[in-house]
Amino acid sequence: MKKIHETNQGEKGVVLVISLLVTVALLILITPFLFKLSGEYRNTDRTFKSVAALNLAEAGVERAIWELNYGDISTWTGDSTTRTLTMSSVQTSEGDAVGDIVISISNPESSSPVVESTGKILFRNSDTVDRTLSVELAKDLAPIFDNALFGNSGITMAGNSFVDSFDSRDGIYGGDNIGSNGHIATNNTSYGCITLENLATVFGDAKIGENGDPDDILLLNSAVVHGDKSALSASKPILPIPIPEGLVFKGNYSLDVPTKGGIDTISESGEYSSFFIDENSTVTIDGDVILTVTGEFSMAKNAEICILEGSSLQIYMGGTFIQDKDSGFNASTDDPTALFLYGAEGFTSEMTWYSNSDFYGSIYLPSSTFNLQSNIDIYGAMSANYVIVASNARIHYDFALLDADGLKLELSNYYVKSWHEKLFP
Repeated sequence: MKKIHETNQGEKGVVLVISLLVTVALLILITPFLFKLSGEYRNTDRTFKSVAALNLAEAGVERAIWELNYGDISTWTGDSTTRTLTMSSVQTSEGDAVGDIVISISNPESSSPVVESTGKILFRNSDTVDRTLSVELAKDLAPIFDNALFGNSGITMAGNSFVDSFDSRDGIYGGDNIGSNGHIATNNTSYGCITLENLATVFGDAKIGENGDPDDILLLNSAVVHGDKSALSASKPILPIPIPEGLVFKGNYSLDVPTKGGIDTISESGEYSSFFIDENSTVTIDGDVILTVTGEFSMAKNAEICILEGSSLQIYMGGTFIQDKDSGFNASTDDPTALFLYGAEGFTSEMTWYSNSDFYGSIYLPSSTFNLQSNIDIYGAMSANYVIVASNARIHYDFALLDADGLKLELSNYYVKSWHEKLFP
């Protein structure tokens, strides 16, 4: 019996040794797998948190754009060069902390600021997974003169007036250079906001304000719109024109016959407190000239501003405009893109156009009424708060204005122009 017992004890010892050897072997075999599994888990965790960090960075960009468009960026840390905002412990809708967002905006007051947004997610101990986006913003540009007539509050065309189009890049108006792009439009949606009376004719489209009813465009006594009657797809901005800065101040300008002979030439830009041309006097524009007039701009009877061939004139008015009969502007090249009259901020008085001579140019009065008197041909475009066209007036829209350099206004909202992820070594 003793031998049997000793044998069983020996067998148990052998089994124990074998079990230990097997366990050790399994541990040797499984350890690399466990290490690999642990590494894959860490990589998966890092990848997940990296995606979350990128989402936070994108959220930061959206926050920056919203603040620039609708908020008050001046409340952020910094100055006009750089503004920063740190959003700590950003939470989910369930209240769980996700991570931090650090936003930086370079040149926040410019038309092309750059946003850098970094999303940070806690990874191991105090280490974080960071993703950074660099986004260049810009503002859309809207053409000032994309219609022959635009009246923000409305348009009235009297009997026998008409609108058509041509393209000055193809030569003078007439013959084959007569088109049907003489569109008229308003932002208003009320009944009769566009009214055409007594044979008034539009060789183009007529558009009421966004979501308006085209049937509210009134055509009275055989008035005709040869294009479509429709509603604008979006409200058209009619924004204030900024007055150019840095021009040499020249005080008051006055030209008359008794003391100055009634003839003068202006070849340099300048800022004036007032600008007056007396009866039978002529100012010649020689060169590309910009005039800003903060007070009264007035032209007496038979006064004329003559623009030489190859020259151009822009007048920014901040006060009032007075024009007596038979005064006007004469462009030697018959080029509508060489003359622009702008009602700057502060110009709210009605502009009544009494000239009987042809006008080659465009007028922009965002805060006032433009009243075009009878028996005149306008080659260019008119945009104002309200436009009134008297009987027998003819407006020939120059299609070249749509693409002319400098004739676009910067809209107020920013959009993403370009973006890339900023990679760190």
